[in-house]
Amino acid sequence: MDETISFRTKVTVDDALIVGKFLRNQSWLYRYDIVLTSSIVFFAFWLAIVVMSDEVSAINAIGATVFSAIPAVLVTILIALYHRLIIPVLTRRRVKKIFKSVPAADEEMLITLSKEGVEMKGELSSGILKWDGVTKVVESESHLLFYSSSAPPFLYFRLSELDSDNSRDSLKRLVRNKLGDRAYMS
Repeated sequence: MDETISFRTKVTVDDALIVGKFLRNQSWLYRYDIVLTSSIVFFAFWLAIVVMSDEVSAINAIGATVFSAIPAVLVTILIALYHRLIIPVLTRRRVKKIFKSVPAADEEMLITLSKEGVEMKGELSSGILKWDGVTKVVESESHLLFYSSSAPPFLYFRLSELDSDNSRDSLKRLVRNKLGDRAYMS
């Protein structure tokens, strides 16, 4: 198969954030960290109040248990706000700073997939990675991610960058042909 697929792409801040979120959500621990953390905090507050009130009557112990739920719920809400509001804002600021300080991160690239490998050419940088160096290719809802190790992907681009469904099918066929079971695509 001597098929060659070329297209132009430019990674944006939004692309970097979408791919970052996709990568984080691959871990079950990240998906459920708020539930796990909140549960531990809730039961720690509850246990502390109950242990401190062990010499009072049963009615006071029930009241103390209910009272311990209030700070536990407040801490749980703060943890959720931190994870869902503050971290995304800080992450966006960090990614924008990287895009401003690293000129190559913001350049348009010509991507060519051929029988030799994946070639990237831009004004400031260029390179080729042979197919033997690609450890896997993963398709997300909107992007295709190329890995050369267990580190984050070295290349990713929007599937919408390809001209047509025919181009997408050709690209997927080429990648599957070269990588076999290391191509995780629909």
